[in-house]
Amino acid sequence: MKKANEIKKESLKFRYQFLSRLQMDCNYFLGNGCRYEKNLWAQNVPDHIALMRAYWHSFKKSEKPEWLTLEQIDRYEKEMLLPVNEYEVHYTMPASGGKRTQNLVGSARGANEEEARHNFMLNNFYAEIVAIKFYKKLGTIFTA
Repeated sequence: MKKANEIKKESLKFRYQFLSRLQMDCNYFLGNGCRYEKNLWAQNVPDHIALMRAYWHSFKKSEKPEWLTLEQIDRYEKEMLLPVNEYEVHYTMPASGGKRTQNLVGSARGANEEEARHNFMLNNFYAEIVAIKFYKKLGTIFTA
């Protein structure tokens, strides 16, 4: 990790932009990133948070970003370090045409059941898109 004197040598604009990037990584990690640490710039939560703090402290008092406080960084750390559990998820959704329902059962990871349900639905949504693209491509191969 970079040392404080190395960080201060970087331009003010770069430090703001990079701290913003680190914050976006946190939001993605807690949302659609499904808590996958390799999506973080530092590749793990402790180093990522330490880097955020180092950049935040690199600003003079008058330069501190208004859009990110040290307390918010502490909250990110607390949320991101919550243990991740595997949950069984049951979800009923309307099938195509809306006349029937489709029951989905599977497992998903999350810090709580609500997060696991969200991740489960994202994974199924992406799987459906991949399947649709595959079948469309397959259709063009056989009709050509």
